[in-house]
Amino acid sequence: MPIKLPDASYENSKQTVVNTLSIFGIRGFPINPFELAKRMGIVPKAYSTFPTQVKELMLKTSEDGFSTGLDNGKWDIFYNDEGCDATRINYTIAHELGHIIVDHHTTSEVAEAEANFFGAYLLVPIPLVHVLGLTETVEIQSVFNVGFQVARNSLNRYNKWLTCNEKAYLSYEIQLLQHFGYHQESRQPKKTSLVS
Repeated sequence: MPIKLPDASYENSKQTVVNTLSIFGIRGFPINPFELAKRMGIVPKAYSTFPTQVKELMLKTSEDGFSTGLDNGKWDIFYNDEGCDATRINYTIAHELGHIIVDHHTTSEVAEAEANFFGAYLLVPIPLVHVLGLTETVEIQSVFNVGFQVARNSLNRYNKWLTCNEKAYLSYEIQLLQHFGYHQESRQPKKTSLVS
């Protein structure tokens, strides 16, 4: 069972996602984690581009993907591109970007939980689910180009978000909505059209 992070960790991750999207000028959705990586100076490398022996070692490290910090302060991301659909690969890249942006240097359950949350929130920011009026897993999958698990977890987060005591958006949520061209300060449901 995945560990639950302190509420402050989730809030910090959300603010970090918003800051990241803003700093690197990612304005359209679905979010393309490859584009974000490129803007960060990282070129994700597919396992299939390596010789068989190296690929086998990579698969032992992770069946999905991993990131490594280099001595020069830069990072590499490696991902499994064989037998994985595009939504899984996108989530893997988003997850690894979470490790890099949050500045994880060791592997731990907490680091994995933070990267999982970061990757999911990067791909499916909950305030966008709200302003778009999305209420079904399949709608989230379609609009944000994510797999079933990420969409379902995001819908669960959205439903929990709806029941919190806040009547207005938090400052980072307003920042996120404005970044994507929405100007709404109330959490009152308002279905709007998609921004291209």
